[in-house]
Amino acid sequence: ININNNTNNNNNNNQSQPSFLYPSSNANNNNNNGNNNGNNNGNNNMNMSYNPHSNDNPLQDITNIANQYNPNHTQCRFESVLYNKLPTNISKSSFDKPPLIRTQIWEQGIKNNPSPSNLIPVGIRGYQQLNERSNLCLAGHCSSIKRFQEISEKVNKLKEEIDIKTKQTIHDLKQQQIYL
Repeated sequence: ININNNTNNNNNNNQSQPSFLYPSSNANNNNNNGNNNGNNNGNNNMNMSYNPHSNDNPLQDITNIANQYNPNHTQCRFESVLYNKLPTNISKSSFDKPPLIRTQIWEQGIKNNPSPSNLIPVGIRGYQQLNERSNLCLAGHCSSIKRFQEISEKVNKLKEEIDIKTKQTIHDLKQQQIYL
């Protein structure tokens, strides 16, 4: 997207406006700097993604955007599938698709399950659920670190006890050897 004023545009009404407000006059040629590295597909999508004249009601556009971020709305796009470890006492068939998760997202989550026999897909919808999941993962990580530190301290104490006992035993054996 060219942010500079477009002085080569044939439309006199748009000459004083920045060119990013209007589609480029050469929409098929987005490679203005001669750098042909295969990334032109993103540029084509960027030029076509926003059309300021697509809807005469900007309030409707804002409402649509708000609905896409609202986890309780059917248009919500902030959804994903994560995986939980399958509990040993529950069968995998007892887990169904959550009602508000799009079928396409759910099926993709089932298809991409890294361990279908050990993990079950869980639908996440909206920032609140993602934040809760993140907090649970962080709490689990912290408790694991704490437990590791406790075990590490116990191992170090046992090593010290063994070292002390071993040194004492070696000293006693040396003393016995000397008396013999």
